[in-house]
Amino acid sequence: MDPFSNDSDLKDEIVPKKEKKPCIPINQLIIIIIILVINIFLAIILIGYLSNTPGRNNNKSHYSEIKCIYKIDNSSLEVPILGEDFQNMNESILSIYINESKINVSKLYKFDTKGVYQIKYILNETMNMDYMFKNIEALQTVDMFSNTSDKIVSMIGAFENCVNLMNVSINGFNMGQLKSTSKLFYNTGIQNLKLNNFKTNNIEDMSYMFAHTNILDLNLTKFYTGGVKNMSGLFKNNANLQLLDISSFNTENVVDMSEMFYHCESLTSLDVSNFSTSKVESMSHMFENLNLLNNLDVSKFETKNVKNMSFMFSNCKNLTVLDLQNFDTSNALDMSSMFRECSNLTSLNLSSFDTSKVTDMTRMFYYCNAIINLDLSSFKTSNLVGVTRMFEMCTSLKNINLSNFITDKIIDFSYFFYFCTSLESLDLSNFNTKNAIKMSSMFSFCSSLTYLNIKNFDTSEVKEMDFMFNSLDSMKELDLSHLKTNNVETMNKMFSYCRRLTSLDLSNFDTKNVQNFGGMFEGLHKIYELDLASFDFQSGENFQGMFHDCRNLSVINMKNSSKNIEFVIEQIPEIVNISYVNS
Repeated sequence: MDPFSNDSDLKDEIVPKKEKKPCIPINQLIIIIIILVINIFLAIILIGYLSNTPGRNNNKSHYSEIKCIYKIDNSSLEVPILGEDFQNMNESILSIYINESKINVSKLYKFDTKGVYQIKYILNETMNMDYMFKNIEALQTVDMFSNTSDKIVSMIGAFENCVNLMNVSINGFNMGQLKSTSKLFYNTGIQNLKLNNFKTNNIEDMSYMFAHTNILDLNLTKFYTGGVKNMSGLFKNNANLQLLDISSFNTENVVDMSEMFYHCESLTSLDVSNFSTSKVESMSHMFENLNLLNNLDVSKFETKNVKNMSFMFSNCKNLTVLDLQNFDTSNALDMSSMFRECSNLTSLNLSSFDTSKVTDMTRMFYYCNAIINLDLSSFKTSNLVGVTRMFEMCTSLKNINLSNFITDKIIDFSYFFYFCTSLESLDLSNFNTKNAIKMSSMFSFCSSLTYLNIKNFDTSEVKEMDFMFNSLDSMKELDLSHLKTNNVETMNKMFSYCRRLTSLDLSNFDTKNVQNFGGMFEGLHKIYELDLASFDFQSGENFQGMFHDCRNLSVINMKNSSKNIEFVIEQIPEIVNISYVNS
């Protein structure tokens, strides 16, 4: 090329000429369009086919799938595959597959042979799983998956009483709308439970959710519980549970915590120090039978709304200290068995307790056999009705202050101080017993008692006095001159084995209604004379052993005109002189 040539010549050389493209014939264009339509149609068919295969449905590809392993070893091959109480079968179950073969949806299925089967449940997008697998013993493993929106609304008792269910995985289930998981795993054989992604944002009821399982370790740190109102029985009867992490629990809206940790007897530690309890109304049986627990911090508990504290710490046998000084008990009604069998508690400071509304203290300190001193002088008991066995088996108790006890509504004092073997002195002169009917074994086996002041006891309505003063081994004197016994029906063993009593004044005793005199004076080793001149045996039915082992008894004074006197005489040792007095 000539370097000196002009630009116009150069442009003409380097620009190629444009070629015209041939047009597509109309008949070919039509063929291409037809092929495209056919391909689209085939794609639609394929999508429809895939949506009808196991594990899929045609509702916008939203489905929930539950894969279960069943072991069929019953003599009858017809077994339930859906719970009898499951009420939402037609609304919730789209299809069921057994070993990938589709079957008709029903609650019972007859298997061909015994063995292990995989059963797959395809569920609707919106579903209610209440009692879905309840009482199905053949169920062993559950794996739940869902790609639906958050539309599971309830799982009450879904696996209740599936006693052979060992493993459950529900990590893939969306449960954002779930309101209740009450009894979800109740009474299952579960040992392994994967709940890492379990959404609990809207759950209000978790009552008995994990009750009666075989779980050893449970980490619930990712559980959101801010909306939960009911946690009653949440971990009840998990006797094998050794590790429980609930440190992140938000309990600000909880109303019911009754039986929450009942009988988790393998737990050695439990952190509830951050619990917010301002709305809680019931704590009954909350920590009962945590007998390996040696420390329990409830010092920050707000209890102003709690009405029921019965059995709250019952059988916490390893606890030595309980700080309850911040407890507000102004609305408490029931404290029965509250500290029952806390056998290692050495002291209790209950001076802050307001008991003005409490009606029941039955067995409140039963078997607290390490407590030495108990000051209940601050207790207000104007509404108190139940006190049966209140201090029974407090074997180390030496000092007790009940100086402000109001007892005029109490009917039953049975076993009130039974087996308080270390008590040396009791002043109950402030007790009003005008409505009392039962005093059986009230002071029985208070073997160290040397002083007992019951001078103001009104016993005019009492019907039962059997074993009342039985085995007061250290008592030398007993002033009963004021007791009214006109309605008493049982006096068996009333004074048996008061070995140190030297005298007994029963001159005012009215026994016309007494039916049982059996063993009444048995084992009075130091009594020389008994004056029974006021006794009337007309209603007597049992006199067996009435004077058995009265080693120094020499004289008995009584009326010879009394009905049934012959049966009384049969029980008097031959060496004893009977002195008859005029009627």
